Amino acid sequence: WTPPDGALCILQAQLEMCDILVMAYGEVQGKCSRCEYYQYSDISGDSFKKVPMPSYFPSGDQLTVTCSSDARLFQPVVTPGSGDIATIGVPMARLSCVSGEWRGEALGKNRWATLDDLTCVPCVQVGSQDMKAQVDAGVQEVHMLSYHVMKASYGYDSPGCKSAGMNTASPFFFLSPSRASQEVTVDGKQRVVAKTKDLQSTIWYFHGRSLRVQYNASSRAFHCLAIVLDDHGVKPQVRVEQCAALGTQRWQIDQSHRVYTDQVIGSPKIPEKPRSLRYCLVLESSGERVVGAKLCDSVHPADQWYFSGGNCMWSMDPVDVDKRMFVYRTQGRAAPGLHDKPEEQPLEMLGCLPSMCGNKEEGMSYEGLGVCKADFKVGLPGTSIEALRAPMFNEAWLPMQSPNCPDQDSAGFAQPQIRECFRNQSERAKRAYQLSKAMRVHTLQAAGWDDCSSQPGDLTSGVPIGVEHDIYSGGPTPFGSAANPVLDTACCRLCLASTACSHWTRTSHRDANGGEKRNQKCKLFSGDPGQPKKDDTMRWGEPPSQYFSGQLLTCPPGVEPQEDNATNMTWSLCGQGVSVPEWALQFPMVSVFHDMPGNVSQMVADPNSVVSTRVICPAVGHTKGRNASAVDTQAFFSVLREQAYYHDVGAGPTKPPFSASEPDFMDMGLDVVRLGYWSLVGGGSLVWGLACGPGAVAYVSANVPVSCIWADAGPDNVITTAMSGSATCRKGQAVSGWYNLPGEPVYGYTRLGGPKRNESSGLQVTCRQVPGLTTMCSPPKDPYCPADHVVGGIEYQSADDSLKYICCAVMRSVSLKMTAYARMGKKQRPFEGYYCPARLDNTGHGYYKRTNIRQIGEPNPNGLINDENATLFWNRFTQEWTLRSNGNDGHVNAYTLKGDELDP
Repeated sequence: WTPPDGALCILQAQLEMCDILVMAYGEVQGKCSRCEYYQYSDISGDSFKKVPMPSYFPSGDQLTVTCSSDARLFQPVVTPGSGDIATIGVPMARLSCVSGEWRGEALGKNRWATLDDLTCVPCVQVGSQDMKAQVDAGVQEVHMLSYHVMKASYGYDSPGCKSAGMNTASPFFFLSPSRASQEVTVDGKQRVVAKTKDLQSTIWYFHGRSLRVQYNASSRAFHCLAIVLDDHGVKPQVRVEQCAALGTQRWQIDQSHRVYTDQVIGSPKIPEKPRSLRYCLVLESSGERVVGAKLCDSVHPADQWYFSGGNCMWSMDPVDVDKRMFVYRTQGRAAPGLHDKPEEQPLEMLGCLPSMCGNKEEGMSYEGLGVCKADFKVGLPGTSIEALRAPMFNEAWLPMQSPNCPDQDSAGFAQPQIRECFRNQSERAKRAYQLSKAMRVHTLQAAGWDDCSSQPGDLTSGVPIGVEHDIYSGGPTPFGSAANPVLDTACCRLCLASTACSHWTRTSHRDANGGEKRNQKCKLFSGDPGQPKKDDTMRWGEPPSQYFSGQLLTCPPGVEPQEDNATNMTWSLCGQGVSVPEWALQFPMVSVFHDMPGNVSQMVADPNSVVSTRVICPAVGHTKGRNASAVDTQAFFSVLREQAYYHDVGAGPTKPPFSASEPDFMDMGLDVVRLGYWSLVGGGSLVWGLACGPGAVAYVSANVPVSCIWADAGPDNVITTAMSGSATCRKGQAVSGWYNLPGEPVYGYTRLGGPKRNESSGLQVTCRQVPGLTTMCSPPKDPYCPADHVVGGIEYQSADDSLKYICCAVMRSVSLKMTAYARMGKKQRPFEGYYCPARLDNTGHGYYKRTNIRQIGEPNPNGLINDENATLFWNRFTQEWTLRSNGNDGHVNAYTLKGDELDP
């Protein structure tokens, strides 16, 4: 499809997107407006000379008659020589006012053409049998959409996608407000530069969090983008290296299409530790136009990067229009000489992580869209439902101090804890500073799962840890492949779960006959691995040396509990239907805080307490020998929305006011809990302190007690208040965290962290500006918010442990826009398109030719545009409409339009 020429009306792009959304969704919600106003500068000066038609014309005045752009004008004329009258097509006709009549072309003595002799014959659209079936069913728009590519976007308009994977790899572009879009590629110096005619195109994609490029069709080595320091260790430079030699550098692209990293790799000559500054990619505007890196704060906010294809480019094929069931496919883009014919990738809903599903050797490989739906269940060993729900027996006070407390505690010791302030207060008031039972789901993430690789051989040195672990049933997240990289990642995850694990072994995934083995088990070891023994039936590996942990959920135990007598486990739900990035599900972990034998309350983080994750992941990919699955439109739009608005990991506990001195990033241990970080108090009814990561805000619902949801939020606005437990954000802002919800001023121990004594803190609430946040806010009445709402304010009453939220609706917008890209897997027949009458035969039937009507756009730009190559006419001998087209090879193709209509 190509858009029409001419002036564009104001907001035309938005109005077209509204139409596309209605057609793609299959249901009208509201009304799409029509074009009414034009930009003054886009209209030719002649348009402003128009005046209303007068009611009276003096003799000699003339009228010019034309037809609309989708019709052709015909008028009778006298044939030279014979004097016969024939009807011909003309671009316009003129009529003169003579003796009170409008007279046109003379048609002989005392005869002339009148207005009644002028005829506008409309053009027609010719299509296939599929089109006829859809038109007859009244859903012709479904047929039209099935041939075109739509682009999904989320609040920011961009010519392309913000993400592409291995299956949808595409050329990479930079867009600046002052310049046109520019494709980038790799030159002979391994620099990323603006593409010129002398340089070959490249295709780019994200693999996990590495940004990869393929620029040599004959090489199978993977190449990654990296920012490295120059030889002086000062200036950052962007270049491409083999991924194995470079290591893994994490890249991300934000909602405004800026590509950034928090890591900078030191120069080979001057080794440096990775720096924590955030650098963004930029394309220099002069010179050799090399891609460089700048601190993101200094980059123009309108600079954008995008993939010309990727997982935002979609097509849809009807399966059952009445039930709104379609097959959706993503579209990669071609790179001449490297990636000439990328395949369409059908959308599938998987019950496993896409990176852990499929088998390339069986013709199946999947690329996740990025975000999955997950249910988290925590299993506690040897615990009954009654014990799970029972309150903690011991009083576990937060180890805080307060300037309002006595100088000495009841035993005469200095620096008393916060409990001394509540000695004479009610039990409910005390519970606001007493830790409660809690299940804390967080995610362990290696610097790069590419490091989870294995080598052939047997490495059994060291001390075995536990028993063999079943890969297929023992992991926290399901997967379904026996390929080597998948099995390596599975063993790597199990090894990371044990702080003592130094290496692991497993059997090869192929038996002696080359068949796939499905009984893989991992053996974990601690201590010195020694030297491996040569053994082709075994493989071994080590866990990544760099990893970090991020908090996902905190919830009280006992939610929908289930006892499993076979395993002596009691399971409790902790979050249902949570949209989580796939990378955060690679290894979910759980830490459980509850009473332990010996009357000591402490954190439990061992293999006996586990988290089970049920996932539904949208993915696209090759499915050899399988039919693509149909998805209803509502589910499809939910998938698109979840890719932009998802549950994100919390901010780390090292920043104020938590200020953890030595946090245990491995298991979010007891010290972090005692600081109040995502910690439950008040009998499990509220979170004492919460911190969301950049761009995220607080989210609470009936199914998710507390979490952070990505909303492209702005910078922090910290509110400090003397009112215990109550704070409201400004209009347009939502809560992204709080500290010390009950409000009694506190300071922490130097060893653990927390505010300093001279900086004691009462209630702190952090707010952030949220795009699309509405003014539709409900007063504080419930301890949770409805779906599609975020927290705009909090109200806590310590007298009765009452926690309520001000909930504000936020627009999670998803837009669909028609693109000019031709679909790869389904193309219209060359003859399909618009046909306009070129002449009328002596029976009055039209003789039509293929025509590009520029004023209304072209539905089949790859068809036969030349009107000499395709003709449509009424065959009076067969009494049928006949279409003839001349192919590029000179062959004449003839088609018959079945039916008894006298007009096409």
